[in-house]
Amino acid sequence: MMISKQNLLTGHGRGRNMKIKFNLDRLREIIDDVHIVLGVSLSIVDLENHTLYMRENSDDDFCTRILSCPEGRYRCACSDRDIIARHKREGGTVSHICHAGILDTVVPLIKDGITVGYIFVGRVRPTTDPVGIAEKLEWLGDSEEEINTRYSKLAYYSDEQMTCIKRLVSNILFDSAVQIVHDTVAEKATDYIKMNIRGDLSVSNLCKTLFVSKNCLYTEFHKYYGMTVNEYVSDYRIELSKKLLSNGDKSVSEVSEAVGITSNAYFCKLFKQRTGLSPTEYRRLEMGKK
Repeated sequence: MMISKQNLLTGHGRGRNMKIKFNLDRLREIIDDVHIVLGVSLSIVDLENHTLYMRENSDDDFCTRILSCPEGRYRCACSDRDIIARHKREGGTVSHICHAGILDTVVPLIKDGITVGYIFVGRVRPTTDPVGIAEKLEWLGDSEEEINTRYSKLAYYSDEQMTCIKRLVSNILFDSAVQIVHDTVAEKATDYIKMNIRGDLSVSNLCKTLFVSKNCLYTEFHKYYGMTVNEYVSDYRIELSKKLLSNGDKSVSEVSEAVGITSNAYFCKLFKQRTGLSPTEYRRLEMGKK
């Protein structure tokens, strides 16, 4: 199965839209092999921080518990964004202690000299001592004993072992699982969608505008995005609405209208389905960070 994501390359004389195509079957095979050999939890995400595949240790219920609630998912997402932002500032492989006291490492996935995604090496205890972990997770509402018991199940590696793991993961060849391609019908459609998010984005109108058949458009989206046109439109509307909600200038109904959804009730339902939070909850948490 092939899936692709859009990446607008800048600098080094590259200013064209390009597609990054991932062979998910091959990615799973590589990640599974590395997990079995090294014993670490691994995930691979694209440049938009969408998880393509994750392989975790079966007895890890520490992160599973955190991710079982909306606030936990939100905090983890923020932590992931923070470490990727640090990589973009510093370059190379970077590590940090996440909001829950776990050591996370990001290794850039390189193809033809271009970063096309990220490999997360995580769910590792930076210490065998759980002191302070329960305090970090007071919002979870669990007892200190429950939290510490889950924490003790996480993998622990010495500094020397972690250095070796980072080096090994950095040298894994993903060339057979990643391909960079140029200009497609799907790309032209997504450019139009982004420029006309409040307009008529029906398949019939897109086909008329782009001078392509419905079959061609359906085929291109499935081939390069692994989703339907309507799914892509919904995803983009939610991502845009998250940005609008974060600045706090517009009401929820105004944000709904700004992203092309006329029904405020449907917008709220869709937003919660995609993020685990209502628009109001998402705004409150984002504003609390500022």
